[in-house]
Amino acid sequence: MLAGCLEAGGPDGAPPVTSPGTATPPATTPPAPPEPTPVPLDTLASGQQAQTREAARLVFTERDAFLAFWNATREDEQEPAPAVDFDEATAVAALLGPKPNGCWAVRMTNATDDGYGATTVEVTAYRPPSDQMCTSVITYPWHVASLPGAQRDVTWTEREGTYPPSG
Repeated sequence: MLAGCLEAGGPDGAPPVTSPGTATPPATTPPAPPEPTPVPLDTLASGQQAQTREAARLVFTERDAFLAFWNATREDEQEPAPAVDFDEATAVAALLGPKPNGCWAVRMTNATDDGYGATTVEVTAYRPPSDQMCTSVITYPWHVASLPGAQRDVTWTEREGTYPPSG
């Protein structure tokens, strides 16, 4: 019984008696996560009439996959694929899917590196204001860009903006 009192600390507030080698190590504060840093996002092409009709967010780390996408998506069959050196860059694409008029657009508006090797790309879908006159045609807005660095791990964030997009 007395041993239990000593381990819990004495009545005079003295610290508990412990055996050698059982001291609790001092608490350490984990390092703060690194601040996200901007990553250059270079537009390669964009348009209103992607031949790929579904909404998608795509990452390309090799030429053959990018060419297959480009050949299935481009608006002009004569337009060659943008040059991307996949040893030095990663291509990304945002497709908005079907929209009810010509005042919709999509842009990848920002990219940041999280300091752990992952890149977050922000995709902004631009919708027309309610008082905007728009062409009555179904569109399939798309945007393709490149990021420096091969084999990037990419995550996406989504936001909405009001047409017209800047840039």
